Amino acid sequence: MMRATLRATRALRGARHHTPLAHGQQASAAKRLLAGAGLATGAAACYATAQSTATCESAAAAKTRFDEKGFGSPSFKGDVVIVTGGTTGIGAACCAHLAKAGGVVYNIDFKKPASDVAGVTHLQCDVSDVAQVKRAVGAVVKAHGRVDVLVSNAGVWHGGDFEKTSERDFDKVIGVNLKGTFFGIQAAVPAMLDHGGSIVIIGSDQSLIGKPEQHLYGCTKGAIAQLSKSLAAHYAPKGVRFNCICPGTIDTPLMHGAVQDFVKQKGANAQELYTWLETAQPLPRLGRPEEVAALVACVAKIPFCVGSMISVDGGYTAQ
Repeated sequence: MMRATLRATRALRGARHHTPLAHGQQASAAKRLLAGAGLATGAAACYATAQSTATCESAAAAKTRFDEKGFGSPSFKGDVVIVTGGTTGIGAACCAHLAKAGGVVYNIDFKKPASDVAGVTHLQCDVSDVAQVKRAVGAVVKAHGRVDVLVSNAGVWHGGDFEKTSERDFDKVIGVNLKGTFFGIQAAVPAMLDHGGSIVIIGSDQSLIGKPEQHLYGCTKGAIAQLSKSLAAHYAPKGVRFNCICPGTIDTPLMHGAVQDFVKQKGANAQELYTWLETAQPLPRLGRPEEVAALVACVAKIPFCVGSMISVDGGYTAQ
């Protein structure tokens, strides 16, 4: 069981907002899991048994906890905002944050939210279908005459053996993650050229690094990161800014679904996987979608922020 868990963890780390272990940390992390309560006292034991942000918390560590009250936001009053994939997870947090900051927010997503959010209008759309994307963005432009901010967030996760990845898997992941991003931006940009705008692409730590058994998902995140850079260089002189946010392990339904997939595929232990994911980065906890949303809001409004790749991963890619 432990061996299966370790294999699954190496593959899982990064499942959208999922963080892997650096090569030099894998052995020590495995020892922490195996040793359990037998670890030495002090910081090592605290680190190994971390199950939440409250574990062995000092006054300094308390400052690294998630506290939504601590997040301010620039004003989006009157701004027309589109968020793709805004029904759950990071997208839902972005919708709520930007609407609270005064934005007129549209959630373009195939799935309908479980409940309505003040200031957010849902437009049902499969982002892998170019015609549907054009209709949805066109409806927003028809209603308001412009788009001020686009958060290109829609994405699906895929993990598993490279040699067993099917054409159907390939088409689905490429269709949503890359095709949906590309043509969603293409539909929105013309509505920004007259007055300027900001486009924030949600990448991944896999926009920056590679991970085992994340080949298909990782290649889409690398592709949209490069797309962000090339579009930034092209459109900045025209008043449209592009930036890419690269989340690590974020507490989202997609991440939890990925854990369960690996439990089924590899016979791994879910709690051991969560422990590993929580302790893989210097800040030993999962990130919150609201933390990503707060960063998105700031990046969307900083005029000199252009073509940036910004990590929000608890320090994982700094290792």
